[in-house]
Formats: sequence, structure tokens, C-alpha cells
Amino acid sequence: MEIFKNAIKTIPVSDYSASVSKAVLSSYKAYLSIEDIIDIRSLANNTSSTQTLAVNKAVYSLGEIIKVNIRLYDGYGKPLTYGGDVLRIWLTSTANNANANGYVIDHGNGSYTGHVIALWTGKSVIKTSIAATKEQIAVVQKYIEKHGLLHDMVAGFTKDNVVERTPCSVKPDVLGLTDMCNFTNDNYGLHWFCGKPSNPSLNCKDWKFTKGHRTDHLTKPERKIARIHKHMHLQKSPEITISGSADFIRSPDLPCYKRPSNETWLEESPVGFYYHGKRHQRGCRNTFIPTKISYEKCLRNQYLFLIGDSNIRSWFDHIKVRVNMKIPKNKQGLTGQRWFSLREAERQDLNLTLLWAVHELPFYTGEDSPREHIKSVAWYIDHVPTRENVTIVIHNMMHFARTTPSEFRAHIRNVKFAIGRLFKRVPGARVFVKGPHSATFIDLLKPLDYIRKIHEQLFYEEFKEFHDKVTYLNEWDITTSIDNTNVHPSQFTVSDMVNNLCYTCVKFRNHSAEFKISRPQCYLVAVEGAGVISVPTMIKQGGGLMGKDTVETSEVSLHDCEERKNKPVEYNEGLGRDDPFNHWQYNQMPRKMVRRHRGRWSQPEEYPGPGTPMDEEDKQVRTSGKVSGLEAPAWHATETDMVAVAVWDPNDAEETLERVVNRYLRKWLGVPPSFTDIGLYGRSTELQLLLVSVSQ
Repeated sequence: MEIFKNAIKTIPVSDYSASVSKAVLSSYKAYLSIEDIIDIRSLANNTSSTQTLAVNKAVYSLGEIIKVNIRLYDGYGKPLTYGGDVLRIWLTSTANNANANGYVIDHGNGSYTGHVIALWTGKSVIKTSIAATKEQIAVVQKYIEKHGLLHDMVAGFTKDNVVERTPCSVKPDVLGLTDMCNFTNDNYGLHWFCGKPSNPSLNCKDWKFTKGHRTDHLTKPERKIARIHKHMHLQKSPEITISGSADFIRSPDLPCYKRPSNETWLEESPVGFYYHGKRHQRGCRNTFIPTKISYEKCLRNQYLFLIGDSNIRSWFDHIKVRVNMKIPKNKQGLTGQRWFSLREAERQDLNLTLLWAVHELPFYTGEDSPREHIKSVAWYIDHVPTRENVTIVIHNMMHFARTTPSEFRAHIRNVKFAIGRLFKRVPGARVFVKGPHSATFIDLLKPLDYIRKIHEQLFYEEFKEFHDKVTYLNEWDITTSIDNTNVHPSQFTVSDMVNNLCYTCVKFRNHSAEFKISRPQCYLVAVEGAGVISVPTMIKQGGGLMGKDTVETSEVSLHDCEERKNKPVEYNEGLGRDDPFNHWQYNQMPRKMVRRHRGRWSQPEEYPGPGTPMDEEDKQVRTSGKVSGLEAPAWHATETDMVAVAVWDPNDAEETLERVVNRYLRKWLGVPPSFTDIGLYGRSTELQLLLVSVSQ
């Protein structure tokens, strides 16, 4: 155990707080050195272990890092003297419908320090669990290293109505067999070995299908450790009170689509949090609002390929329903095939193609899967057409969590080479890595809290040369903060995951610009095409709230003016810097809005450019505060306070109406605001309501 203790100490403190691990592999061999367990009561026990606030204060400040001292004890009540147990910690508030993941530092002696950030105000609870005991990690990983896979897989050989099944693995000595078929070349150069059929009428060339089982060969004590000694909640969770001048910590001004990809590999946990059921990013501002029109604008002219397992297929299903996509007539047969068959949907009017495919073996289908249905991620990437607006999302987690880290590295390296070839063919292609997500149900034997760190490090190392081009999507913080149980998260969680498309949606719904005004208020003007659809509305000074009749408008506005006082004028992020309409001035009314409304300067090239003196017509509009006859407070351009001006696209009236209808529908049904539109209008969900959306 001394070797193990020293190995834990090699992990730097910064790696515990990192959202993408970079050093956990240094401890892997130490876990494999743990001897077989005889006395289960000697393992870490959640009922006897303790957690206390490092600084017990009556009130914590918004934004403060709150530390928790954690001490692990075994089933006999004796303190553990070695580290290695993996813990998770998170902050939650029922009243605020808020959740945020934290991180725990292992000191290598049975003591740990948990860290959570006070991201909202009010009363909250800090929860901690023993996510994976070191013995659970050792039991599962030692078995995988010996057999190559945690769960059994078989190959099916058929010829002239003769059928035989033999075990398979990534290692050539499957369950003690020595006479093997080497299918590595058939598995796109990635290790795959199966026992030769014993029937003399069959040979290796007769391999026709594979099948994955949930069976394994763990002993009874080993299975008990793998099933039970994980995700054990500690008792007496500390309750805290947080105060501050704002309700919660807002996202930074940087839009996510402008954020450099390499920053997504270097974030600290948590990368985001929930407040009032809404997901907020900490590293950037999500400008993508998940409505049908927003999806259509974001995905127009896209070739979007999702490759991985059933958890990325849920993205396919979500987008397909959200954008009302159809299966092409020549591909409609796919819908009647196996669940793991290649899926394709399209919207011809949007020039949008959406695809989903599974990754290579080992892939557990639960049924006989013909060989032609299972291809490698690299194969699919190599067959992406050479065209503009290609986006690839890769998710390799649950199936590969059943195999060794070295094997997973080989698969990731294979994908990396294919991505390099893609960038040469399609320089503007966008690639995303969808990171692991949490699952805790009892029959899931894999120590995901440890394995996910290994997978993160392998992705980080193998993709290092592409960090500036490949975006990492952290899904771990989303699912741990809500204590997700199932392998397949809920539709609500999937919706929040898919909303990470904000990293690729350059054109977003609420184009915004900012101006200085002489009054200590903010005003919001919404313009649709050639007409004003809502009058300038005063936002409560120092807060982000508006009246009930304008709550829908406030949701698409910028942050309240108090946060934006005395900041430089920003470019309209929905336009390019070369767009003539983007030359907003400190000393001018927003010409784009006024001129478009008044029917002048209909063509961008007619715009006279920045610094042009206002004519009499401009002055009249500015000083009277009248827009199309609607009274508004007069404003003057000085350098005091800030006004937020939201310019809506011509198609947003339909979207606004739909959002208002949906808001009242949720109230009428008694469901929370976070209940998604798919829940209201979905036709592939278990519960289908007799409702049709405004868009439909």
C-alpha cells in the first residue's frame, strides 16, 4: 500500500480541479497492485465517514470558494490511512432549482478537502459521496486487464445453416483460448480476436455477426464490491446560506461561439451550473436560445454527423424532432432496421443533413449485429463529403469503459489521424468531443468517476495538436450536479447537452448592441423587419427583471444595465465587423433600427458610414423619443449609463408567440419552466400530449 500511497501523491492538486484530467494515469498501476479484498468491512464506509465545513460561517459570500473537510472511516469506525477512494461533491438548492458540481482533493492519508463555489444566493446544501472506493476500481480494472473486456462479447460464424458462437476480446487469449481468429484488419486495424469455431465446416472467414452480453466472470465478492461500494452518500450534509448583491453569478460577456477551442480543454470545474433550472456557462455566454427557429438558423447548410453510441443517438433524435427533419425516401428503410443502424435525416429547405452512426468494436448491441453495421469512427470521418459547413461530434464512453486504457488510446489515436485527414480536405470543418457523463445505477459495475478521468487524459494527450480546432464539451459537470442515475440521461438533460451547439452557432437570435445614455435606466427596443413589436421598456435599475407583460422580451435581452455601466460599446455580434450597419456610435441613435423602420437605407451600401452627422430627421427621432408614433422617454448620447438594444430578426414574431404560448401551457399543466418543448409536442416520447406547436 505504500506504493499506492506514493502514486496518489504524484497527482498535482490542479488536476483535481481540472475539468479535463491530465495526470490520473500515473496512479493506474497502483490501483492494479491492490490485493484481493477479504474483509469488505475494511472498505470506506459512508455512514461512519464525516464531512464538516472548514470554516463554519453563518453566511457565505456570493462567489466564495467553500471548503469541506472530509474524513473517511471503514465499516469498523476506524479511520483510513490511505487515499485512492474517489469522491464527488456538489452544491444544490431546492428553492432555487440550482445545482453545481465541485471537486475533491485527495491528500493520500484518508483525508480529503471538497471545494464548491457559491454561485447563487440563498440556502443550499453541500452533498458528498464516495463515488468509487479504491477497491472497486481495483476489482474492475484488474479483471479488464486480464480479460480485455468487462462484459462478454461473441462472434457468430454461419455457413450452410451451421451456426457457432465463440468468445471475443481485444486480447488474443480470450478466456484461456489459444486457437484464435485475428480480426484486427477487419476491425479497421484495431485489436479484435475471437475463438476459432470448433465445427470443421466453419472457419474464420465465416464470421458474420457479433453480440455483446451483460455477463461477466467476476466472483461473488468481487461483484458485490463492484455493485455496492460506489456512489455512497455521506451523512449529515452541511447546510449553508449565501448572500450577495445579485441572485447568481452571471456568465462572462464572451459569446461561446467566439471562445477559442483550446480553452475548453483547460477549464476548471465547474464549467457551468444550473440556476432556476437553466444552465449557465462559466467560461462564456451561451447566446443560443433553444427554439425551433434558432435551431434552424444555427444548422442551416450544415452537414452534422454524430458518431458514437446510443447517448449521441439521443442527440440525433432530439435535433430531428426539434427541427422537424425527415428521413429521405431512399433511406426510409433505415427506420425499420436495427437500433444501431446508420441513421440519416434531412431538411432540404435548410440544406441540412443529420447523421448518426455507431463506433467500432467493442460495441455492445445486445443482439446479433451484422458486421456491415459496425464501422470505425475513422472510416466514417474519411467518408465525409468534401463540402462546406461540416460538423462532427464524437462520443466514445460507455462501451469503451469496458476495456483497457491502452486499448482506448489506440482507438482515440485512430480517430485523431482521421481528423487530421479531414482538416486537410475540409479546412473549415468543426469537430467536437462530447465528454463522459455520469451514471450511478447499481448494476453499472464500471467505476465511471475514475474511468472518465482516464478517458479525459487520453483525449487531451492524443488530440493535443488539435486543441485549437477541436472543442471539448464537458458533460460531466451537467450530470454530476443533478445526480444523474441512468446511462441515458433524461430528455431535459439531453436538451441542455445539445445546447452546447452554442459553440458553433455564429448567427444567434438576439443580435444586440449597446449605447450610453444620460439616464440611469436601460431600455429595450424590439424591432421586427419594418415594424416595432414592443415599445421601449424600462428595466428595473440594478436588476434583470421586467414586468410580467415583458418577461418574454427580457429573456432575450442583455444583462441588466448595472452590470454594463461604463463599458465600451460592443459590436453587434450577429453581424460581421465589415457590415456597414455594425458601425454603432457613442453619439448616435442606433441608425440601423431607426433607418430600417423608417424605410430608408434599405441596402447596406447606402449607409453613409461612421461619424456621419445626424440629419434633422435623426434629431427629431432622438429627441422626441418617438418610434412609429409610440411614446418613449427621450434619450441623449452621453457617457454615463448603458442601454441594451435587442434587434430581432424578421422571423422572430412566430418564435415569440410560441414562447409565450409554451410558458402558459407549462403553468396550465403544472410542469416546471425547464420542461422542454419536446415534452409538450414530441411525437416519439412515451407521453404524447394532444398539442401542436405554433411553428408546426
